[in-house]
Amino acid sequence: MKTQYGLKKDPDFGYEHLDPLPTKKQLEQFYEREYYQHIQKTGRGSHDAKLISKDKEVRAKELEWLEKTYFIDKLDILNKFVPANKRKILDIGCGSGEFLEFMKNSDWKTFGIEPSKEVFEKAKEKGITVYNLTLEEFFAQKKKEGGFNAIVLANVLEHVLKPKETIMISKELLYPGGVICIQVPNDFNQLQLLASSKVNKKKWWIATPDHINYFNFQSLENLLKFYDFEILLKTTDFPMELFLLMEEDYVDNPGMGKLCHQKRINFELSISKELRRNFYNKLAEVGLGRQCIIYARKI
Repeated sequence: MKTQYGLKKDPDFGYEHLDPLPTKKQLEQFYEREYYQHIQKTGRGSHDAKLISKDKEVRAKELEWLEKTYFIDKLDILNKFVPANKRKILDIGCGSGEFLEFMKNSDWKTFGIEPSKEVFEKAKEKGITVYNLTLEEFFAQKKKEGGFNAIVLANVLEHVLKPKETIMISKELLYPGGVICIQVPNDFNQLQLLASSKVNKKKWWIATPDHINYFNFQSLENLLKFYDFEILLKTTDFPMELFLLMEEDYVDNPGMGKLCHQKRINFELSISKELRRNFYNKLAEVGLGRQCIIYARKI
């Protein structure tokens, strides 16, 4: 019988999480055996799905866009906050390793953790140091690697049973002054709720069993501040809900989803890097944008 999930608010930090929580065994089986097949079939986690697509043209186009937006943004921001002689990075949930390959080519020492065996093998082929372990296993077994000056958790925290523990371990792995970059979906934001109401759609962003936690900027900031991180920068990316409000239904229509994604890419690549960044920084100030992206320093 399929589990019926509700949502419950964390009393300390304010993010929502599934109730009941999936078991650790259920999640391990899902990520080891099903996750990447699942996202390829459904289109969820679209970046990851396209990067492991069998279609070379799809992979190449997605990677080109990511390198000109997400990857270069992270590189420039981390270069600003991390001295040139201390550029050692850990990507937790590194997928097939494209971001780490980009950082390696930009003179960073790169390490990754990827629990999915299938995708771990793809990352290894790129010549980067990657471990087929969970974060907890890595922390227990690989302390000899020493600490890191930067840690990236891109679309990871929404998937874990214990986000507080994930932040705590990440802090332990960071050197003093090190920088963490966390990216999670910006769920229950005003545009999302408005789109849900206006187009009479259920809360499509609630994705079980893999999306366990539902953050916004405030709840993510609450969590980081609890562990004594200093917030350095808050930014976001394109507010995809705008398409729904313009009657372009990407939720129930996969074909429309591809068109909306391409329009978003066209927009981002048609403006300057500086304008794009300033625009998204301002959206983050008012809690909008599809993702919450926060950079914070270990004090």
